[in-house]
Amino acid sequence: MDEFLKRNKSFLVSVLKFLLYASVFAPLIINVSSLFPFVFPKAIFFEALIEAALLIFLALLTIDKSLLPKKNALTLALGAWFLALLLATVFSFDPSFSFWSKAERMDGLFWHLHLLAFFLMAVPVFEKEFVKFLSINSLAGLLTGVYSLASKYLPQVVSFGDQTRLGGTFGNPAFLGTYFLVMFFLNWILFILYSGAEKKFFAALGTLSFVLVVLSGTRGAWIGMALGLALFAVLVMFFRAKKYWRFGFGILAVLFLLLVSFKSLPQVWEKISPFFASRIYALWDIPKPRLIVWQIGWNAFLERPVFGWGPENFIYAYNKHFIPDLHTYEMATFDRPHNKILDLLVMSGALGLLAYLGLYAVLGLKSFLSLIFHRYDDKEFLIRSLFLSLVAAYFVQNLVLFEMPSSGIAFFVVLLLGAWLFFGDKESQPVFDKTLPRPALYFLAGFLFLAFFRGLVLPSFAANGVASSAFSLTPSGNPSMALKQAQNEYLKARNLNTFLNREVDSSIARRLDDYGTVEVFMTQLPEYQDFSKAILENIKKDIVKHPNDYDLAVVAGSIAFKLETAAATSPEKSEAVAFFEKAIAMAPKREDAYQYLFLWSLKNSQKEKAKNYTDNLIGLNPRMGLFWFYQAEYEARWGEIGLMREYLEKAKEFNYDVEKRSGDWELLVTSLILGGRKQEAILELEKIIKIPGLPVNFLVRDTVFLIQKYVETGQINKAKIAKDNLFKQLTPQQIEIVTNHLKQNSLWFE
Repeated sequence: MDEFLKRNKSFLVSVLKFLLYASVFAPLIINVSSLFPFVFPKAIFFEALIEAALLIFLALLTIDKSLLPKKNALTLALGAWFLALLLATVFSFDPSFSFWSKAERMDGLFWHLHLLAFFLMAVPVFEKEFVKFLSINSLAGLLTGVYSLASKYLPQVVSFGDQTRLGGTFGNPAFLGTYFLVMFFLNWILFILYSGAEKKFFAALGTLSFVLVVLSGTRGAWIGMALGLALFAVLVMFFRAKKYWRFGFGILAVLFLLLVSFKSLPQVWEKISPFFASRIYALWDIPKPRLIVWQIGWNAFLERPVFGWGPENFIYAYNKHFIPDLHTYEMATFDRPHNKILDLLVMSGALGLLAYLGLYAVLGLKSFLSLIFHRYDDKEFLIRSLFLSLVAAYFVQNLVLFEMPSSGIAFFVVLLLGAWLFFGDKESQPVFDKTLPRPALYFLAGFLFLAFFRGLVLPSFAANGVASSAFSLTPSGNPSMALKQAQNEYLKARNLNTFLNREVDSSIARRLDDYGTVEVFMTQLPEYQDFSKAILENIKKDIVKHPNDYDLAVVAGSIAFKLETAAATSPEKSEAVAFFEKAIAMAPKREDAYQYLFLWSLKNSQKEKAKNYTDNLIGLNPRMGLFWFYQAEYEARWGEIGLMREYLEKAKEFNYDVEKRSGDWELLVTSLILGGRKQEAILELEKIIKIPGLPVNFLVRDTVFLIQKYVETGQINKAKIAKDNLFKQLTPQQIEIVTNHLKQNSLWFE
C-alpha cells in the first residue's frame, strides 16, 4: 500500500486540493427539497467534502510526516478551544444534541470537528499556494454574490422569497452580511497581493462585497466594517505616517462625515433610502427583546459557569431561566442569545470563552507586535494591517450575532490566513516525528465511513423526506390522499432514525396543525387522526431520549389534546395534561403549556382549574393582551357578560383585538354557547362572517355553526338566508361538501 501511495502521491494531493477548493463553495448550496434548505444542505455539502478529503489526507500521512499539524501558538490555541468544546459536550445538559446539533443550526461538535479537519489539512496542503486558495475562495464569493443579487433584482429567474434585506443563498440576511464582511477584507488583501488585471478584478470584488454588506441591512456587519476600516486607517496613519497619512485620514474623515450626517440629516437619508435609513436609525437602540435574552443568558451562565450547558443547549437554559416580559415585545423563541460572547459563556462556560478569546489574542497580538517590531515593505505592512482589521471587524460583528455554517467556514478561512501570514515553517515544528501508523489509518477510515453514513447520508434522506411530507400537506381536492402521501413520506424519513428525529417529528406536527386549520372539516378525517397518532408515538420516543425538551412536551401535549377532543376522552385519562404539566415543571415561566391547560380545562368544564391557569398567565405577564382575552373567555363560559366586555377592552389596551383574530373569536363564541348564552353567541357569529376578506375555511365553519344555532333557537328563516349567502361565495365543489355536512347533521332546509 505504501508503494501505491508513494507512486500516486501527486495525484492524491491534487484530488485533496480539489476537495478543499470545492468546500469553500458551500455558501452557494441550496436544496429547496430539504429541511431548512438554506442551512442544512450547506453543512452537509461541506462535511461530505471534508470527510472525503480527510480520508485521502490520512492515507498520505502514512508516507509523509511533513503533513502533520505544526506546533505553534495558533494550533495550540485552536487545540485548547476544541478541548473546551469537547468538555462542554461531555458535561452537556443534552450531550447528543451538543454533538449532532440540528438541521436549523448545524453548529454542534460534529460540525466543528469538520472545521478543524479543514484547517489542519489546508495549512500544509496550501502552504506554498495559499494565495491561489484565497483567490478560489473569492471566486466562490463572487458566484454567491451574483446569485444573491439575482434573487433581489431578477426574481423571475431566481426566487428566494422576500429580499427587502438581501438574504440570497443564505436565507437570513444577517449571515450574508457576515460572510461578505469577511470577503470584503480578503478581497482587498488579494488586491494588494496581485498586480495588473488581477488587481483590478479584486478591487471590483472588494467593492461588490461592500455593496452586498450594505444591501444585507445587517447592522452588526455595518458596525464591524466601520470599526475595521477605522482601525486600518489608524494603523496606516501611525506606522506609515509619511506615505499613508492622507489615505488614513481620508477613511476616517469619510466615516466621521457619514456619522455626522446620520445624526444631523435624518430626513435627507430617509429620502435617499428609506430602507437604509430605517436600519441605520435602529442602531442607536438595542432592541428590548435582545436585552432580555442577554439577561436570560447571563442568569443561565451563573448556574453552570465552568463547562456551560453544552453546544446547542442554549434553548434549555432559555426555557429554565425564561423572563416572561420578553413576549411583551416579541413573540419568538430564542435558541441563541445573539451575542457570541454570551453564546460561548452559556454553552461552553468560562473555559470555552477563554479558549475562544485565545484565538483572537494570538492573531491580534501576533499581528500588532509584528507591525511594531518588523520592518515590512509597504505591501506586507498593508496586508498585515488589513488582516488585523479583519479580525477586529469579525469579532465586533459577532457581539450581536452568532455563527452558522457559512460564517463558520469564513472564520476558519481567516484562521488559515493568519497561519499563512505568521506561522510558517521557520516558526513551526511538527507535533509528531513519525508518520501515521497503518492500523491507525484503518481505524480512522472506518470511523469516517461510519460518520459519513450516520452523520450525512441518512440525515440527508431524512431531511428530504420530511420536506416532501410537508409539501404534500397543501390544500387539495383530495385531503385524504394528501394526508396518506404525507404520512408515508414522514414515516420513511422518521424510520431512518437519525439525529434529526425530533426535528422531523416537531416540524411535521406543526405543519399538520397548520393544514388542519386550512381544509374544511379536516381534523374529522380518519387519515388526520391516524397521522397525528403516528407523530405522537414518535414524539414520545423523542422525549425518552431528550427528557428535558420543553418544546417537545408542548408539541406532544397539543397533539394529544386534539386527539382526545376528537375521541371525547375523559379528563381522568388525559395524556395531554401529563405532557403539559411535565413542560411546566421544566420551564415554569414559559406560557405555552399554561395556555393549553386553560383551553383544556375550558373544554372539560373545569371551572376552578380554568380560573387558576388564566390567573397564572396574568401573573406571569400582565401586559399580554392574549392573557386578558383568556379572562374574557372565562367570563363568557362561567361569569358575566359585562366582565367579558371589560376584559376584551383590557386586551385591546395591550394590542390584542379579538375582532382581528378569527380563530380566537370562534373560541369566545364556543365559550358563550357552553355557558348557555346562545343569543350572545349568535350575535358574535353574525359579526365574524361579515369580516371583509374572511378566509373561506373560517367563513364555512362559522356560517355552519351559525346555521346550527339558528336552528336550535327556532330561527329557520335566518338559517336559510345564512346558507344561501354562504353558497354565493363558494365554488361548486365546496358547496357539495357543505351540503353533505348540513344534510348529515339535519341542518338542511330548502
